[in-house]
Amino acid sequence: MQRKTGYLAISILLALSSQAYAAEDMAPDEITLNQAHVKQIGNWNNTEIAQDGAFNKATVKQRGNVNDYYLTQHGTNNTAFAEQIGNNNSASVAQYGSGNEAYVSQYGSSNDAAINQYGYNNYASITQYGSGNQANINQYGTGLSAAVVQHGVGLPITVNQSN
Repeated sequence: MQRKTGYLAISILLALSSQAYAAEDMAPDEITLNQAHVKQIGNWNNTEIAQDGAFNKATVKQRGNVNDYYLTQHGTNNTAFAEQIGNNNSASVAQYGSGNEAYVSQYGSSNDAAINQYGYNNYASITQYGSGNQANINQYGTGLSAAVVQHGVGLPITVNQSN
């Protein structure tokens, strides 16, 4: 546990120094005010967040082992939330546009979730209980909404919407 804490401290230090360096090189009107909050409890959990634009928000909570979360947000005022409790869960979210919201909650093991949203003011939610479930939501357009809740083992579902 001591070794993991050391790596975490180094990662936070690097992230903070990178953020400070980037802010020094930017004019005041170029600062984007994106937010990312990550809380991890366990071993070998991975979170990767890429935000390009302004006022994007991300919150990630991982408890367990070997959970992966990947987030890409391009645009403005996009929100993403993920909670993974268990082991070997994987989730990815990609949002392009403005005002999109994505929520992923995984409780169990070996679940896989993906949300892709292109457009404006779309909402997507995936909640998985159990193991080996697979869910995908793909939305292209404006004002679309989709929610998936899975209880069980090995359940696949894909939702595609456009307007």
